[in-house]
Amino acid sequence: DEDGRARLINPAWDPRRRVLSEFSKARGLGDCGTISDYGWDGRRFRLILQQVMPECRGATSYITVWRAGYGLR
Repeated sequence: DEDGRARLINPAWDPRRRVLSEFSKARGLGDCGTISDYGWDGRRFRLILQQVMPECRGATSYITVWRAGYGLR
């Protein structure tokens, strides 16, 4: 944001998997935007999965642009 701090859009926490997810839709249909998952490693949240759909064309199959190995402790 304008303060230089990261903000999550539509966050959801899964305590069993220790994964924080966000979904920032570019429009209400949800056919474009970014989906990100962050895993808790015991010290901080780290990006483990990111999928994007840069153009709003009615497609809901987002493209995976980042995937990291993540194991639960």
